[in-house]
Amino acid sequence: MTKKSTNIASQTPANSEVELIVTGRRRVLEMMGMAAVALPVLGLQACGSDEGSAPASSAMDKVEPAMKDVAAKAESATASMAEQVKATAEDASQSVEAAAEEVESEVQEAASQAQTIATDAMAQLDENGPQAMGLGYKHDATTVDNARYKSGQQCSNCVLFQGGSSEWGGCPLFTGKQVKATGWCSAYSAAG
Repeated sequence: MTKKSTNIASQTPANSEVELIVTGRRRVLEMMGMAAVALPVLGLQACGSDEGSAPASSAMDKVEPAMKDVAAKAESATASMAEQVKATAEDASQSVEAAAEEVESEVQEAASQAQTIATDAMAQLDENGPQAMGLGYKHDATTVDNARYKSGQQCSNCVLFQGGSSEWGGCPLFTGKQVKATGWCSAYSAAG
């Protein structure tokens, strides 16, 4: 029995050394991460003897083309992604512009409708009312008897008329009342 224990005792240091070497290789592989996986594929060894290992220049000859290939693929992927981002940005820009134009059109239409509704809601100016008489207003400009009146002048071509092409429209001089497009008053000012 003594002989066996001596035999085991004499083997223990050798086994310990083997365990240390294996543990050391594992630690190196853990530290190197994915690069360690490539080492055996490329004919390189992480640790150990030089037996059967390729010379350093031969290993580099294998690594360089692989690195160049990876770099080329990365550059190609980057260019492709840049094009996709650019196309997406252009699409988004066009969509935003189209939406802005649509909103602007809808706002103008709503404003026009609001003005029409407001104008329609206003009562027509009574030409016999005190304010109308004070400014010499008449529904028919051709019946005006005023030295300031010139032929062709009427509310529809006055800068103050707010009715557009309507028969009746608002005028800031007669708040809340509509004047007739063919009308005239002494505050007439030709539209630009």
